[in-house]
Amino acid sequence: MGKTGTSRGPWEPRTKAEKLSGAIWVENGQFFVRNPVVRSAQEHGRFAVLIKHKEIPLWVDGKLVEHPEIVVEGSKIDYALPSIMPEITMQVIVSDDAMEAYLQIDVVNGVEYILPDQGPAQVMDVTVEKILTEPEGWPTVAEVQAAATQAGVRVPLWMLRVNAALEEGKPGRWLIAKGKPAVDGQDERLKFFGQRGFSPLDAPPGGAPAETTEGVPTAQDDGSPRKDVVDFRDRGVIPSVGPGQVVAIKIRRSEGQVGYDVRGNVLEARQGKRLEIKAGFGIRELNDGYRYVATLWGRPVWQPIAKVLVIQPHYEHKGDVDMQSGNVVFHGDVTVYGNVAQGFVVQADGMVLIHGSVFGGLVKAGSHITVRGHSLGALVEAGGESARCNHLILLLVPIRDIVRDCIDAIKLLEKNNAFSVKDLQQSGIGPLLKMLVEVKYKELPHLVYRIDEYLYRELSTDTVHTLVETIRHSLLGLGPLRFRRLEELEHFHEAIQQVMASLAAMVTEVAHITLNETQSSRIEATGTITVHGKGVIQSELLAGRDIVIQGTCRGGRIIARGSIHAAEVGAEAEVPTEVTIGTEGALQADHLWPNVTLHMERFRLKNMVHRQHILFVNDPERGPVIR
Repeated sequence: MGKTGTSRGPWEPRTKAEKLSGAIWVENGQFFVRNPVVRSAQEHGRFAVLIKHKEIPLWVDGKLVEHPEIVVEGSKIDYALPSIMPEITMQVIVSDDAMEAYLQIDVVNGVEYILPDQGPAQVMDVTVEKILTEPEGWPTVAEVQAAATQAGVRVPLWMLRVNAALEEGKPGRWLIAKGKPAVDGQDERLKFFGQRGFSPLDAPPGGAPAETTEGVPTAQDDGSPRKDVVDFRDRGVIPSVGPGQVVAIKIRRSEGQVGYDVRGNVLEARQGKRLEIKAGFGIRELNDGYRYVATLWGRPVWQPIAKVLVIQPHYEHKGDVDMQSGNVVFHGDVTVYGNVAQGFVVQADGMVLIHGSVFGGLVKAGSHITVRGHSLGALVEAGGESARCNHLILLLVPIRDIVRDCIDAIKLLEKNNAFSVKDLQQSGIGPLLKMLVEVKYKELPHLVYRIDEYLYRELSTDTVHTLVETIRHSLLGLGPLRFRRLEELEHFHEAIQQVMASLAAMVTEVAHITLNETQSSRIEATGTITVHGKGVIQSELLAGRDIVIQGTCRGGRIIARGSIHAAEVGAEAEVPTEVTIGTEGALQADHLWPNVTLHMERFRLKNMVHRQHILFVNDPERGPVIR
């Protein structure tokens, strides 16, 4: 503690300005004060001021200096110089969960304060000097071990960490021991497997399967330079499985593993629980009790409350099929409680029921389709590729028959004595075949054009494309001249027969379509097409069996391998309409209007008058006739 008396000290003011200002200074650890010297009433002096110090306390006449304090001669100024002893503290700290132990080393350097001499000033901000000293005696390994024991640590310390911390010689915090957490056993759970968009997913006990990629837009790879184009209509296939496919396996539960904390306490583990699963509709549980196999097509569904795994063969879509929902593609039956918007797809391996209308969309099904609303600018296809096979067969039948007729005609000429067989052997059958095609079968180019037109719009097999290309180059133009021997033409006829047989074999499902009415649409079915309501306007209908139109068929093209029944075909305004039936079928209509073209194999008739209650049929004796 230092202080001043009333002595003025050795310093004396020399100038008038110094005399008018009070002064305070420090010498040998003591404060000295001199008051201002005022000689007349006209002179004004300033007393000395002492400023508060932020590190050492100052007192003036026993009062702690909190603010600038005026001092005068005789003021008692005291101060205190604190000192801090150097110190090293070491402790072992255990975490709140007792799973970790840390070595904590803190270092406090020693500090000694000195009050140096300071010259006189009217306002003094005291200056002090510091002398720092570093502590000695760094902790040892034995001291760390003792501290750990005192903290209750019972597991072995990580001595490499301890030695590294002590050798570093710096304050800090190091993890030096750790417990082993208990590992709970895994409960039995279902792991689902799928195909074509059905990603693996887990169903926790009592819970439903996690979400899949269904509903996520998919990137398109259409061969264009940009591969990052995303079709927001395509959200992937709705998860489904097929017969014989493993739908899910039950992952066995695992045993829990006990643990311990750093204090040596044992931590118990929870054992995995069993999951009781019932094999419901469409599911068979194998003998091992851990694998579940589908017995039919459909969507796997886990019912968490009843703990039953079932297959739902039917998918219901609430609302419209539009940008909000994306396309609906499912390997089973589909019901849509709404409309199908422009450019969107509803596709199912089973049946499809649309409660609304189809506006420029695509509806495809492996089985029957029912559209209770309208079909406007849409493509509706029941039976898959089989529907197109029926059309191709109808188009190939007259061409096959023409080739057969040519073979029979050439054989008949060979038996005619008036015919020069020697000339036929020299030139081949080509010129004769060319003459038959140009004179007797003038409709052949039109038949080839019709099948060409269909293949241009449809995706068919390479075999059919190759056959049609062969027909074009063999029977049109100079093509017949390529045939030299009758056997070559017979092989050509057999090739047509084989393609037609393969197409017929592809028609494995008889699928019907029922519509309210259709306009500017394409309707294809392997079975029967039935149109209620006003009828068909400027549409193309293709049926593997019959077509039934309760209203009017106005414009477009209707084709059936069986029969066609319609209230009206064509229109009073002579709208161009084409009708094609098989030889075993018939066209029955209450009204047949002008400008309607009728096709039956090679027969082609353009109706130019209004007829009522007609029957267009293949008479066994007269051929195709209108009755």
